[in-house]
Amino acid sequence: MSNEPLHIEVSSADDANYQVFGLLREVRADVQHLLTAVAALQQATQQTDETQRAAAVSRALADATETMGRSERLIGQRLRAIRTLEDNWPTVRDSFGDGIVQIENSWTDTVRSWPKADAAAGSLPPLLTAAEQQLSAIVYSCGILTIPNRVNQHLASVGVGHALDFNANFSDELTDPAQRRQVLEYLHNHPNAIDGVVDVDAGLLYRVISSGIMRWRAMILTTSLAVLGGVAAYISAHFFDTPVDHSQWKAFVGSYVAVIAGGLAHVLVGVIKEVRGAKPTAFVAVNDGIGWIQIHESQILAALAFLWIGVIGYAVTSKHLNVTTAFFVGYSIDSVGDIYLQKFTTTAKQQTAAIEKTLAI
Repeated sequence: MSNEPLHIEVSSADDANYQVFGLLREVRADVQHLLTAVAALQQATQQTDETQRAAAVSRALADATETMGRSERLIGQRLRAIRTLEDNWPTVRDSFGDGIVQIENSWTDTVRSWPKADAAAGSLPPLLTAAEQQLSAIVYSCGILTIPNRVNQHLASVGVGHALDFNANFSDELTDPAQRRQVLEYLHNHPNAIDGVVDVDAGLLYRVISSGIMRWRAMILTTSLAVLGGVAAYISAHFFDTPVDHSQWKAFVGSYVAVIAGGLAHVLVGVIKEVRGAKPTAFVAVNDGIGWIQIHESQILAALAFLWIGVIGYAVTSKHLNVTTAFFVGYSIDSVGDIYLQKFTTTAKQQTAAIEKTLAI
């Protein structure tokens, strides 16, 4: 079969990078095929019956020899093509150079130590162990070089703040769970490598926007709604007939601010607890506050709506509005809000029953 170099034409550094990504993924796929051959040989050597073991080893060794012959040609072509791209495009060498050297070294060691077609069954175990380690190193090196780019492709298909399951999406490229965790740790320690943030223990990647005005969208939206709520509190208490007397509009607005402040304090306390209890590989708010807000935007907006319920409930049920009490209404809004909702539900049922009774008459 031909051993001629691959002919690849590119017109830009970006095109050259994408060619390298593709070639490395093909190298990784061929190496994974070789790992399958290694696994078959290892299984054959573990046969207990001597006659069956000899026959199984002979078959597996013949298959492995054939697989290596094909892979040696194809992987060699691809690595040489990458070297040509590096020679023509210095930015490609800058991005991939040392990683390619590591792959080449591991591949050379693999070819050198690969079992011969007539190898004795007793000599195979250490050779196969060495081959497995070298091939696994190539798979990992290919992953480190190519997976960040593919992660960005996947993240582009999900909404801002949404999660991508790394294990579900990359188990074919990295079949070893330990290697997947290593790559996640690498991404966690190199935050600029992807357009997102990493929670290593959960195996999740969250899409965030790292630059531009859209990075601040969630914070601007949340802050604007909180301010609009304050404006609404002022207008409703000052100009309309509400459970709050017009003369208490200042106290009502102050209570609104205090409830929001209490809710914010509750969040900050939660963040402090999260930081104190989190592992170094977890994503917490202090790693990227704006990113954290993007990820939790829907929960934050829901919490803000619940705080509004707390403000209304406090105003309706309290004869004298107090800023301190309002602050703790906001701080404990999870439980207090439920009480207000229960009261509202009870009142609504009573009013509904009264209306139904009136209509029946």
